[in-house]
Amino acid sequence: MESSRIKKEIFFKHFTKPILKPVGKAERTKSIMSVTFAMNGLPTPADAHLEVKFQEKKSGLKIENNDISNTKEFFKMFSISYTKKEQKTIINAGYCLSMYLGMPINDVYTIILTFKDNYQRFLESKKMHPVDYSLLSYAKAINKHYEYKEAPKEFLDIAHAPYPDFDLLNTNVRNVFTAKAEKMTFGWGRKPYDNPEEAYDFLQKRFNEKINVVEGRIAHKEVVFNDEKMTKLFAIHMSKDVTSDDVHSLPNGLFTRSKSIRPLTKEEEKSYGKVIKLG
Repeated sequence: MESSRIKKEIFFKHFTKPILKPVGKAERTKSIMSVTFAMNGLPTPADAHLEVKFQEKKSGLKIENNDISNTKEFFKMFSISYTKKEQKTIINAGYCLSMYLGMPINDVYTIILTFKDNYQRFLESKKMHPVDYSLLSYAKAINKHYEYKEAPKEFLDIAHAPYPDFDLLNTNVRNVFTAKAEKMTFGWGRKPYDNPEEAYDFLQKRFNEKINVVEGRIAHKEVVFNDEKMTKLFAIHMSKDVTSDDVHSLPNGLFTRSKSIRPLTKEEEKSYGKVIKLG
């Protein structure tokens, strides 16, 4: 039977179900102007794509001309939704779960869809929402629970970020980024990083969190699916307001010295060059 088709503008009215609670004596809450994925705890483009696919399967309805329903675009969104380490965590969790359930393991996209489907069922069984327990948290729990070897290298190599790997950053860039992380976490008790590489991961996570999906579209107007442009955008944001005093105030263990940087190979110089320029 041919599936029914609905336009993306109508999709959210049908399938997003935020819980509205009266505030004080108010009978209605006018502050909710529109239904968005973010309200349901789905802040990333990758999560939004998976939610669309899950709802299509669940309802038998086909989403018409939706920006985030294209398989090819998913991996672009995946790369700006999670850091490389997080992407590998999700891919590996999908692989482990697919093996355990005896589901097809033909490609990364298939195992991630299987993973999303089981994640949704888990939430429903616990009467929780994604905002209560994130997709990434579920992935970490799966990897911890199922003691399988890592997913095949060709699967894990799908993980990609539009920013250079940490070992390709020069000394100055590392220190500027670490100083930015220190400014962002000023006054925090326990920092979410213990070294410059973890600080770089932290900045990527914070940058990714700014990229939300509203009504099937990426809301952040500056986001582009181009590594070089995204790298420059990231560098601009993450070097802003960082002074030389901030850099020289970095404590031992967070300050990078030149001798700890490995030289780039000729191939890397050709591929990356000066990818990140600050100032």
